[in-house]
Amino acid sequence: MNDAQKKHKKQKEREEKVRQKREREELKKKNDPQGDKETGLTRIYIMIGVVIAAAGIVFYNIS
Repeated sequence: MNDAQKKHKKQKEREEKVRQKREREELKKKNDPQGDKETGLTRIYIMIGVVIAAAGIVFYNIS
């Protein structure tokens, strides 16, 4: 019984550590708006690149 209690206690401690780690990661994501900003900027740059490429194709076909 004593060994079982020790294993149970260790398992509880591991679960608690994992839960705390997840909470810290979630807080980092919430407090770090830079990540969202970066993906937004990347999308904008890709859109601009697509528009420029499309314009280049159109002008190439005209001339």
